[in-house]
Amino acid sequence: MIVVVYVHDIIFGSNVESMSQGFYLVMQQEFEIPLLVELTYFLGLQVQQTKDGTFLYENKYLKQIIKKYGVEDYKHVWTLVVTRWNLSQNVDSPSFSQLEYRSMIGGMIYLIGKRHKILHVVGIVRWLQVNLGESHPQTIKRIFKYLQGTQDFILWYPKN
Repeated sequence: MIVVVYVHDIIFGSNVESMSQGFYLVMQQEFEIPLLVELTYFLGLQVQQTKDGTFLYENKYLKQIIKKYGVEDYKHVWTLVVTRWNLSQNVDSPSFSQLEYRSMIGGMIYLIGKRHKILHVVGIVRWLQVNLGESHPQTIKRIFKYLQGTQDFILWYPKN
């Protein structure tokens, strides 16, 4: 059984129907819980459940953050980083706001739980945010270009 609690929302599920029903009954005795409904949308993700598994669509969230940071007109790329870029910590005077840089990283951190491919590079740019260098904004923009090109990808969790 999996249980996810976020502020005042709760999601739970199990491969064993009786476990889900039992958990629901126990929770209903302790808390005011509305009717049990199938999950369709949660924290920016659209959820579709079928007999074969569960599909997670994150394109709505991605479109929101891509628009928020003004990168919707960028041409997408299929790789996250360019190996020749130097991402060392330095104290150049970047033309990029550190506040905007941190905000962009925050938008991507939400995605790393579902998109493991960006985990490493987002971790690096997050670590380097203390001493922002000239190449760092280029790297952030490249990650967004990659996300823009993959925004229609779907995560599938098969039932078995």
